[in-house]
Amino acid sequence: MIARTARMAIRPHFKAHKMTTLMREQVDAGASGVTCQTGREALVLARAGFRDILVANEIVDPESIAELTQAADLATVSVAVDQPEQIDLLAARMGSRPSSLGVVVELDVGGHRCGVEPTSPELLALVDRVGQVPGLAFAGLLAYEGHLSLLPGRRARRTGLRQVVRLISLAREALARAGFTADIITGGGTGTLDLLGAAGAHTEAQPGSYVLMDATYSRLRVPFEPALFAVARVLSLRRGERAVLDAGLKSLSMEYGLPRSMRRGLTIVGLADEHARARLGATTRLELGEPILIQPSHIDPTVNLHPRVFVADEGTIHTWAVDGRRS
Repeated sequence: MIARTARMAIRPHFKAHKMTTLMREQVDAGASGVTCQTGREALVLARAGFRDILVANEIVDPESIAELTQAADLATVSVAVDQPEQIDLLAARMGSRPSSLGVVVELDVGGHRCGVEPTSPELLALVDRVGQVPGLAFAGLLAYEGHLSLLPGRRARRTGLRQVVRLISLAREALARAGFTADIITGGGTGTLDLLGAAGAHTEAQPGSYVLMDATYSRLRVPFEPALFAVARVLSLRRGERAVLDAGLKSLSMEYGLPRSMRRGLTIVGLADEHARARLGATTRLELGEPILIQPSHIDPTVNLHPRVFVADEGTIHTWAVDGRRS
C-alpha cells in the first residue's frame, strides 16, 4: 500500500531473511525485483528463478565476482560501484560473455560508508567509464540512507531525507549536464519506507526487515507487524525472581541491544553463549520447560544463525530453508 500510494517500486532485500521461499511470496505480492548483498546471494536467487536482481554493494572478491557473472547468465543483474578499479575487475571477468551487467553508481548521501560525493567529478568519470566497457551498462544511482533508518522519531527521519533528496538532485543535475540519464534511483530501508515516496527522489525502495520485523524497528513504531520469533525454554528458576532460558548469542544477535521477551512479566537482561538471563515480575509464574517467544533485536544476523524457520499458516506448520545464509 505504501509503495502504490507513493508510485514507487519495491525491491525487497534478500539479506534480511535469506529465504527464497519468502522472497517468492514478496515478488508474487507485487515486488518489482529483488535486492541482495553478495555475488553468492545473487547466484542463489538466479538459480531459484528470480529474474531481476540488484546487488546493492560493491563486489571485489574474485569468487564473488565469478558468482555474480554466473548469475548474470541466468537473470538481469545489476551491481554497485564507487571506484574505477571495481569496474575494471567486473570488466575482466565479463570478458566476451554474451550476458551483461547493469551498474549503479553509489552515492554517499550521509552514511559515509561506500559511495562517491554527489558533486564530485568522480561520479561523471565512473558513469563514463562504465559506458566504455563492453558487457556493462549504466543503470542508475544507489542512494541508500541507512544512517537515517534507526533515528528515533519520524520528524528526524523526514528532516534527514530532505538532505538526501538534495544530494540526489545535485547528482542528477550533474549527470544531465553531461548527457547522462539515471533511470533508477534506488535506496530506502524499513525505517524510512513510509517517508520515501513523499520525499520524491527514489524510483524504488529496497527494505528488508519490514516483512518480518525485529525489536529495534518495532520500537520505532514503523507501520509493520512483527512476524518472526525465536522459541526458548525455561531452563532454570531461582527464588521466583529470575530465570534462565536456553537461547543465547549463538541463536540471537545483540549488536542492536537485547532481544525482547513476548511473555508479560519476563525481561531479558543478558545473553551468554547458550543462555539468556531474565528478570521476573513480582506476580510472574513460570514452569520449567515452558516455551517463551523472543523477538530478536536485529533480524538479519539472527536469521543467518539458523538453517530453517518454521512458518505457522492457519494451523499448518511449514518449514522454509534459509538457503541464502552465509555458513
